[in-house]
Amino acid sequence: MEGVCHSRPPLGGARGPIDELRDGSGVEPRLVLACGAEVRRNLVAMRYRTLGNSGTSVSVHCLGTMTFGAEADESASGEILDAFVAAGGNFVDIADVYAAGVSEQIVGRWMQAHPTEARELVIATKGRFPVAGENAVETGVNNVGASRRHLRLA
Repeated sequence: MEGVCHSRPPLGGARGPIDELRDGSGVEPRLVLACGAEVRRNLVAMRYRTLGNSGTSVSVHCLGTMTFGAEADESASGEILDAFVAAGGNFVDIADVYAAGVSEQIVGRWMQAHPTEARELVIATKGRFPVAGENAVETGVNNVGASRRHLRLA
């Protein structure tokens, strides 16, 4: 996934890692998101779009969290979230089936630990598929589908 730097000031007006990369050359730095959150130079600023007719602005890059709790442990997942937000990203994709619910738990704990940043996030989620294992809220015929009951519990 390609991420990029702020085109708006960092949250809370604080200077972040992207600000430190600006060298006056006129070339904006870019953040390349990968496990370990490696910072690269000389690319473009984060862009935003309006989500439907909601009036809500979201980053054109959406951070998928399917690997959180599976390939990426909690520490690596936190670093990825930190880098994405530092780059100006605010659109995060989660689902109750990612890593059997562990991905949602990791994102939730990160949001609790970063309340200022969490207020800026737009979370896209899915709840149609069944969740298996110890994180299943319910079992049986109501553990799947787009019913109000399943989506409320998902």
